[in-house]
Amino acid sequence: QQRLGIATALVQQLEKRLMARGCPKLQLLVRKDNLNVLNFYEQLGYDEVEAVCLGKRLISDNPHD
Repeated sequence: QQRLGIATALVQQLEKRLMARGCPKLQLLVRKDNLNVLNFYEQLGYDEVEAVCLGKRLISDNPHD
């Protein structure tokens, strides 16, 4: 099902709608090890930017904690 261009079309449509509303910039959060997604967005013109992302786990992934 990949390579049908559906994801590309969805992102492009989203970008058009955001631009029409005056949105000057779109930022994405992608894990560094998700290479397929990183490559996908790079092909659409997205660049890696210097940023710090902070997170805090509120509920443990381990149900026994």
